[in-house]
Amino acid sequence: IMGLFNKGAGIVVPLVFTALILSGMERFSESALAALDAAGREALRNELSQRLVLPYAVMAAGLVLFMALIHFSSLREPELEAADAPAGEITRWGVFRHPQVVLGALALFGYVGVEVIA
Repeated sequence: IMGLFNKGAGIVVPLVFTALILSGMERFSESALAALDAAGREALRNELSQRLVLPYAVMAAGLVLFMALIHFSSLREPELEAADAPAGEITRWGVFRHPQVVLGALALFGYVGVEVIA
């Protein structure tokens, strides 16, 4: 389900963002810019560049809000397991002591492969 939402957002968001940024672009056509002097062209370019500030400021504010929500959420500390290995067990080296990490890396590798194929 989340993959469908992700792909849908990948289609919708660029269209909405482009519609917001590029609305009224007829004022910035080559013929309109050619009719202006250098100061007028510079003013129009500055106006066009200022259009990008608000969408990125909104995205930055959303990320800061998301960061604050995560920071102030009540997450409990994970309990650490004992590091002592039983006498009969073979000790593994480095990251291989944690099979969840290895299996997670393999799962991510497989997932990226499936996404590339799709």
